[in-house]
Amino acid sequence: MRVRLAAGLAVCLAAPTAAAQGFASAVQHPRDLFVTPSAWVSSHLRVGGVLTVAHLRDDPGAGAHATGAAGAVHLGLGDRAQLGVGVPWVFDGATPRSVTAEGRLRLLGLHRGGFGRMGVLVRASLGLGGAPSALGARWLVTLNNAREYQFVASLGVDWRGSAGLALEAAVGVTLPVVARVMVTVEATGAAPGEALARGTLHGLAGLRWLSEAGVMLGAAGGPRIAGEGPPSALFMLQGGYAVPVRVAERVVGDGDGDLVLDPDDRCPDEPAGSRPDRRRRGCPMHDRDDDGVEDARDACPEVPQGLSPDPERLGCPTRDVDGDGIPDARDACPTVPEGATPDPARPGCPDPDRDRDGIANDDDACPDLYGRATRDPRTHGCPNVALTRDEIVIREQPRFRIDRAEIMPESERLLLEVRAVLEVHPELERVEVQGHTDDRADEPHNLNLSQRRAEAVRRWLVEHGIAASRLEARGYGESQPLQSNRTEAGRAANRRVAFVIRLRAASAQE
Repeated sequence: MRVRLAAGLAVCLAAPTAAAQGFASAVQHPRDLFVTPSAWVSSHLRVGGVLTVAHLRDDPGAGAHATGAAGAVHLGLGDRAQLGVGVPWVFDGATPRSVTAEGRLRLLGLHRGGFGRMGVLVRASLGLGGAPSALGARWLVTLNNAREYQFVASLGVDWRGSAGLALEAAVGVTLPVVARVMVTVEATGAAPGEALARGTLHGLAGLRWLSEAGVMLGAAGGPRIAGEGPPSALFMLQGGYAVPVRVAERVVGDGDGDLVLDPDDRCPDEPAGSRPDRRRRGCPMHDRDDDGVEDARDACPEVPQGLSPDPERLGCPTRDVDGDGIPDARDACPTVPEGATPDPARPGCPDPDRDRDGIANDDDACPDLYGRATRDPRTHGCPNVALTRDEIVIREQPRFRIDRAEIMPESERLLLEVRAVLEVHPELERVEVQGHTDDRADEPHNLNLSQRRAEAVRRWLVEHGIAASRLEARGYGESQPLQSNRTEAGRAANRRVAFVIRLRAASAQE
């Protein structure tokens, strides 16, 4: 009796067949019941698995029982078919085993939505260690709604070699108790094809939990209700996983799947979408320019109303001919864009003197550089300072009081231009402010005077916003003349301040 019971357990776990006991297979899909297969199939190339541990007991007094486990994996194909395989482990080394392969096909009904589907299941069991092989088919019916109420029925036949044909049937329902926890009640029966009166009927009840992440856990048990032969009772634990598909199920009576029931849906064949029409329940809002104004009320259905809609024309942008973002009604220059430097006094107009040098842009040869007025229109408004690779070149010299390091007021305009170059070119990380003299007076005096004048220029630039770390002052006295000191013109050229670039940012050098 113990060997017969354990063999029945192996067939029950691995083959999905009831054998003499009338039980179906280990669950191949998370929405199957404990022993009743459903018409659900997994999504395309989604893999899942189920582990079942079962304990079978014989009639009281017989003293026989058996415990085993089975693992099953499945793979969905094309959202319509599913292939699976099951392998048992019976905790008795001498017990025969059967490895099962299963194919399932959904014939009718939607893959994820709807409330009903039909399918077929074909399985083959390969007996090992003396266990019988079997070939069977099932007709599957499943009815459900969006709240996890589910009715499942299975009817089929098995061919078991010399044992002949056997009829099998199973039916079950699931009822939600709390969120994602369901009560399951099932009845399964099996009988030889030529003697239905010799059949066996079993009942099973349990709880199943299916998480949003696709994990399933369950426990069930039940007795033999009618007929003879083991087992008298079955207890089982199940755990499984299937990759979840994040698609909302369609509810009953919702043909377009927009969660508005068809009787209340003004557009039952067209989903409401992410932006439903507030005036027509269940309908999308038609809005070609996607500006939030329905086409039927949009005076400019092809043009978005933008950030500044026209108060007089619903769904239209405010007129802005020059495209500078200032509505024509407030634009003092409606046909001229205000540009990067708008005129603070006239909305929508460009600044007439962008570089603030007192020379209008139209007359300024260098409108973006602070410059000075000249008689030559080619240089009118251009700076007196130029930048080369190694030096900030000044075309005139700052003036100091005789034999002193005090900068004359008329030189501030020149230094403002030097400051502007440093501000515009932050890549000039280190600039040496050099002081030079002619050869009049003795050498120590000239070296000291040139140092103090270089420091005076550096100090002026720092006080006017240039970082002190970018400037260093150094006096060279009379050691680096540009011209001969024998003439007055030569001595004037040698009395100078220079701005030599010592360090430029690497990216700027490249």
